[in-house]
Amino acid sequence: MISWFERKNALAWLAVFAIAGAMFYISSIEFKNSSIGGPGNINAVLYHLISYFSLSLFLCIAVVKGERKGYFMLVLISIVMAFLYGVTDEIHQYFVPGRSMAVSDLMINLAGITLASLTYAIRIELKKH
Repeated sequence: MISWFERKNALAWLAVFAIAGAMFYISSIEFKNSSIGGPGNINAVLYHLISYFSLSLFLCIAVVKGERKGYFMLVLISIVMAFLYGVTDEIHQYFVPGRSMAVSDLMINLAGITLASLTYAIRIELKKH
């Protein structure tokens, strides 16, 4: 399936923007009770991990396109792009009633980003051999 998205690069980018758009929409939802989110809530942790894993994986696919030469730098660029999106998302949440910026969310985002990037980089390495 990943190979298919590498060949259909425009669809990989469409997935990136669809995931980012869905994440922006969810970040715009007001919470009446601030105890819903936060690092102690397993649903919030899973949301961040899965969302940023998905965003980062499709971002890696879209940017790297399965290239085996020089892919490491492209994966790093994808990591930075996904992390910067996470930072802007946290800033956006600051302005949403009932939401707040949280460094813990950024760390969970980074965990998802790292897992996806490593998964994709390992896949490329395995394809080399």
